[in-house]
Amino acid sequence: MKYSVVGNRALEVNDHISESMSRLSQLAGVAVDRGSPADIAFMFDENIFLDLKHRPEKFISAGFTSAQVNFLKEHMPPSGEGCAMTAFSNSGHDIVLAVVLAQSPNADCILQGAFNSFGIQLVNQAERVRAEQSLCALYSARSVGVRKVSDVSEFNGTAAAHCLRPQHDSIAKEP
Repeated sequence: MKYSVVGNRALEVNDHISESMSRLSQLAGVAVDRGSPADIAFMFDENIFLDLKHRPEKFISAGFTSAQVNFLKEHMPPSGEGCAMTAFSNSGHDIVLAVVLAQSPNADCILQGAFNSFGIQLVNQAERVRAEQSLCALYSARSVGVRKVSDVSEFNGTAAAHCLRPQHDSIAKEP
């Protein structure tokens, strides 16, 4: 997997995103590096939602499809502030592009977006350990070809026991 960090606020979040992606990469057993073309786009820019609304061509020139841009526009925060994220999947339910949009650095947004890019929903920081265990179990199951939700649950009870150990180092610090 490759990710990119762009926007006029990107320098403020680079280290935090790198640490978060490294941690999740380790848990999932999947190589994750910065690069292009990106599977995960972190876009931190003070005008991100204005650009999305009024200058969608900027997103299209960055490689987004018109359908993706329209979807992002429909799901941006009503106030035009804060954080928005989504993941686009293929017919096999594999995430082909995850997008995190924010006007300013925000640890919760970064962390939620990072988990979202791996297919795990993180509601709040209190759920982080459980989300890490879910991520580990999901990717452990996928590594041996388990794809159905019912089969993942069965797999988790046996082969993914290593995922149930509490994780002691945190990726939940402020950028």
